[in-house]
Amino acid sequence: MRTIGASPSALIPLFALALLLFLASAPALAQLPPAIQADRLLVRAEREIQEGDYVAAAATLEQIVELQTEHGLEVPEAFWFKRGQVAQEAGLYQRAVESAIRYLEIAGQQGEHYRAALELLDAAEAVAEELGQIEQEVERRQQEAKREIQEGDYAAAATALERIVELQVEHGLEMPTAFWFHRAQVALEAGHYERAIESATRYLEEAGQEGERHSAALALRAAAEDTKQLARFVGDWKSRMAMIPAGSFRMGCLRSGYCPKDETPARDVTIRSFALSKHEVTFDDWGACVRHGGCNGYRPDDEGWGHSSRPVINVSWEDAQSFVVWLSRVTGDIYRLPTEAEWEYAARAGTETEYSWGDRIGWNQANCDGCDSQWDDEITAPVGSFAPNGFGLHDMHGNVSEPVEDCWNDNYVGAPSDGSAWLGGNCELRVLRGGSWSGTPWGLRSAFRGRLISGVRYDTAGFRVARTLTP
Repeated sequence: MRTIGASPSALIPLFALALLLFLASAPALAQLPPAIQADRLLVRAEREIQEGDYVAAAATLEQIVELQTEHGLEVPEAFWFKRGQVAQEAGLYQRAVESAIRYLEIAGQQGEHYRAALELLDAAEAVAEELGQIEQEVERRQQEAKREIQEGDYAAAATALERIVELQVEHGLEMPTAFWFHRAQVALEAGHYERAIESATRYLEEAGQEGERHSAALALRAAAEDTKQLARFVGDWKSRMAMIPAGSFRMGCLRSGYCPKDETPARDVTIRSFALSKHEVTFDDWGACVRHGGCNGYRPDDEGWGHSSRPVINVSWEDAQSFVVWLSRVTGDIYRLPTEAEWEYAARAGTETEYSWGDRIGWNQANCDGCDSQWDDEITAPVGSFAPNGFGLHDMHGNVSEPVEDCWNDNYVGAPSDGSAWLGGNCELRVLRGGSWSGTPWGLRSAFRGRLISGVRYDTAGFRVARTLTP
């Protein structure tokens, strides 16, 4: 609390509430004569002053003033000086001004505390004037925030409320508990999630479980934390996409010997620039989708291999579609499954060999049955466990097979050459690319084509996503 003669600053506690609570809990004094009641209260106030509880002492002295008014008691002139001192210490500067003036009017220049009362009056008036200006500024900012909320400009309203918080910190203001709930609401609408969480928490701490908005504050804080997580997910997602440059390539079987029929005829395809996720979609990614209202609430089985950064499995082509719909909604970008031509172009990354690193499977280059990795033919590997290809993409060969947008056709006769999805043919089946942890090296080749029923889930299949780039 402020002491006499300190530099201008202010504390504006909710003294009206404190006084009401104090009066409600005070012992009954009515059976004593008013003068004795006043003496008893004065003794109590002295004790409270000694204990440093100036707020309680100020409330006790106000009961004496009430007795004086009600019963016409005469109180010593020194009482008004003491009331002024206590009010000053309690932060009741206007009351301190009134008390000092009353003392000076009664005691005059001959009063024992004349000079001290003048100093008290000077100090209290200075602070009271400053407080008045601060209160006007707070009120102006509150009205500004109210107007901007009505106009739907929550960012501006949040700025106005932050100015009030700055005043609160700078001048030691004590804000009503409800202010913090209001600030949390505006911060959430403005997208300031940390501020919303902080404000809702402060409201809950100050109001306690009996607070009028306790349940609403809990829900608001949970929503802010949830939205903060989603915002972080969205912010991180773009950095997890590789930009695939435009170009042309030979698609299909490029071997000089045997070529499977479904990989023929090889043809030239032109690809527009697009983005492709560097890793296969993980269980963490899928969990974010479910937590935030997407993916039809489906929680796939991890077969006991672990969630987190392992590629999501036991999801169908249709499930993958639900993920890209959700991802497009929360990011504002256009996400989809890659086309078959885009997938092979990205997997080759400028090569014409069987794998992006050469014509032999080699050692520990991927996860498959025969890749010589620690996960071979047992379980999926965490995404990014192997070196990326020339486009910065991981696990294009092995780990989990990846469905693409295209319907199944037995060969490439009539296939588009512009990189678009081939949506003619048997669309109950979708093309599957890349091979899996249980597949042989043959199925990991860049040109290899598999197929799956669009609505069936496999523990060998996951997916990765593409993003259409806008001009």
